[in-house]
Amino acid sequence: MNELRQATNQNGTLKTQTDSAEVTELNKFDITEKDEATEKTTSDLFYNHNQNSDSEKKIIEESASGLITVNGNGNGNVFSGSVSLSRSGIINLGRPTPYRGDCQIGKFKIKANPVSDTLDFTVLAIRHLQGEFFNYEYQDWVEIIFADEKKIVSAMLLKTESMDNFGLTTKFILSSGKRLIDVIITGYFVKKTSVVNKSTYYTIDFHFKDNDPETVKDIETFLQICDVTKITGLNF
Repeated sequence: MNELRQATNQNGTLKTQTDSAEVTELNKFDITEKDEATEKTTSDLFYNHNQNSDSEKKIIEESASGLITVNGNGNGNVFSGSVSLSRSGIINLGRPTPYRGDCQIGKFKIKANPVSDTLDFTVLAIRHLQGEFFNYEYQDWVEIIFADEKKIVSAMLLKTESMDNFGLTTKFILSSGKRLIDVIITGYFVKKTSVVNKSTYYTIDFHFKDNDPETVKDIETFLQICDVTKITGLNF
């Protein structure tokens, strides 16, 4: 399985991640590659947060003090295993909930367990990569890091038609002048027939609606205290 290389978060920071979990800012042109696996990231998809006002800094400080280390190193790194409490409203248990869109049966799953026909989520980060996942051949994938309807940090991989549909949806959102955190995206299954062997399968399509303003504020606060570029579901 190929490791991650680049990730972009909502505050507009583009970073590169190597096998040893080192992170380097891309705009410093100091990228370490340890194997041939690469990843393309669309940097204009995300929220560009400017310098914080005094009131915003106070919110960050209060939010950071509301973190409990579960199995991390206790240094305030949410990804290390901390739980975000009520100050940010977003729950991060250290590893994202591993969602999967099963296009053979038309169901969203958490690991191997079917949970729903549709999935509502707000995008936190998008990662483009190549690799062999779920026993599929080597190909392009997109990993979405998102907050699900319960505001729990989650992750899901998409490929082929579903990946293309998601890309078109995000482009439409951005071209309308909205940020990805300003909307709730709903994924749903569409039944298709193969032109090759006439078998049936499902693909995931998407629509969106405006997000709740309080949820948007929660996500903005969370993104200030958590480096979402380090979050991935690929270690499951």
